Amino acid sequence: MSTITRSRMGRALVAAAMLSAATVVFAEQRYHDPGGRYSLPVPDGWQVAEQRSGVSLVNGPAYVSLMKVEGRGTSRGLVEAVGVRITNQWQGFDNANAARCKLAGREGFCAWYSGTNPKGVEAVLRMGGVAADGWGYVLFMSAPREAFAENKAVFAGIERGFRLEGGS
Repeated sequence: MSTITRSRMGRALVAAAMLSAATVVFAEQRYHDPGGRYSLPVPDGWQVAEQRSGVSLVNGPAYVSLMKVEGRGTSRGLVEAVGVRITNQWQGFDNANAARCKLAGREGFCAWYSGTNPKGVEAVLRMGGVAADGWGYVLFMSAPREAFAENKAVFAGIERGFRLEGGS
């Protein structure tokens, strides 16, 4: 399959996933950053894995990761800088759509990508960034291409439930 055809198919799948959003209600389980800077809802059945610079929520091959970085800049610049790093890790990493968005109740920047992830699996990735109080936050949501639609509503619920809380 040509790169152009794969790119068009990826864009079509992303568009279909965006149009099929549903509402998911989570129990009150939340992950709270030890520094008190942010929290995320944790869906039933998802595992929490703390990272050096954030946290990951994992359910099989689907995951949501939040990365916290120190520094000033724009939400768009944050997403673009992280996207450049990911380009080296994914094959056929293609940006399907990017635009301003609301993230943690603030003006952010979000982008959709597709390609072959480092595990060799065709996947879809949504990345959103927001800058606040000298910190940058990047929210990653990814699943294999064939499983993205079934995870879309859960991803949307986690994204809606992401909160910045101040902290130290």
